[in-house]
Amino acid sequence: MSEQERNALPLNELQAIYAISRVITETLDVDEALSEIVRLARPVFIFDNAVLYLASAKGELEPAFARAIGRGRSSEADSAWGEAAAQVAFHEVRTVATQPEPNPQADRLQQRFFLALPLLAGGSASGALVFVRFGGPEFTKAQINLAQYIAAHVTQVLEHKRLVERIASLEAERRLSQLQSDFIAMVSHELKTPLGFIKGYSTTLLRPDASWTREDQLEFLTIIDEEADRLVELVDNLLDSSRLQGGNLELDIRPVELASVIDENVERMRVRYPALQVLWEPPQDNSLVEADARRLGQVLENLASNAAKYAGGGQLAIELGMEPEQATLSVRDQGPGVPEAESEQVFERFYRVPSTKELARGSGLGLYICKQIILAHGGRIFLGKSKEGGAEFVIQLPRMSGALRVVRKEEKNG
Repeated sequence: MSEQERNALPLNELQAIYAISRVITETLDVDEALSEIVRLARPVFIFDNAVLYLASAKGELEPAFARAIGRGRSSEADSAWGEAAAQVAFHEVRTVATQPEPNPQADRLQQRFFLALPLLAGGSASGALVFVRFGGPEFTKAQINLAQYIAAHVTQVLEHKRLVERIASLEAERRLSQLQSDFIAMVSHELKTPLGFIKGYSTTLLRPDASWTREDQLEFLTIIDEEADRLVELVDNLLDSSRLQGGNLELDIRPVELASVIDENVERMRVRYPALQVLWEPPQDNSLVEADARRLGQVLENLASNAAKYAGGGQLAIELGMEPEQATLSVRDQGPGVPEAESEQVFERFYRVPSTKELARGSGLGLYICKQIILAHGGRIFLGKSKEGGAEFVIQLPRMSGALRVVRKEEKNG
């Protein structure tokens, strides 16, 4: 038999090559791809261990994948993983095939044949792939060619993965940069508008060449006061948004009557937004929940502020339903509503519905803050489907924790 005939790959090995090629082209996950390669190659290219070494940032080889599938499985912890051969293949950028000194008396697990192949990317080695046999035979030239083929395609998987990760990283950087630019533009605009009013009207009041009636002065000072309130609200929202983003918002959770919390805030709404007709009927049922009353008031204020901005007037209907396990609060206005396609986006930071941006000023923080506060209470907030038009915000809150249940049970038994 000639050397060419001895090293030629039979049909089953060619079929394995085809299957391996498909796996490599269709799978991005390196561990998944290697596991499948090991499964496909093992019947036609006998080996007991397979190891993938990758270079760290410091240029040191570290194992990234290893499988013991043959004779070494029973003593996997003590099996040879071919690190020395991998080091040579990696640093000298060449295929390394080693075999032990002949010793018929030695245990087969001690007769270790290594085949280490460099993973070449961009002309340099990024790691090494090692196959290990216990007890021989030595790797043939055809099998070495097959192993080189596998190593080349493993490199492709790794490079594809790095490319995908790099693209994702660049996209994340681009989005962060865009978010920062949008944030600066938004904050600049939102600060500039009230500051412009405050500066303009205060300068007008201070003009030495003009004499203003008491009514004019009161009107100008009222505008200055309102715009100062807008500034305070914006700064508070920015601070709350930052705390929520960092998970640092503190809540004063204690038993509260939810109906009483709503009562107090409804009175404030009627004073602050006289154009809104606030409809609210407290339920007859007990409305005890565990919550931070001040933060829930902040949620109600943000929803009322939205209604005043976008609905202009009309009704703001507030309904509260109590169930054994949760409280459901509905706040429904008569504004333009929110398109269904944007029902999730409206709760994102700085997001504003494009079709309503011209109707009112806003930072796009109010609903984000509402959602984060409700989530911190273990509840959820979402857009309901209002049959009467407008936007309906539905808030679901758990009624009480285990600690409050014990207190309530003790009170009942007492």
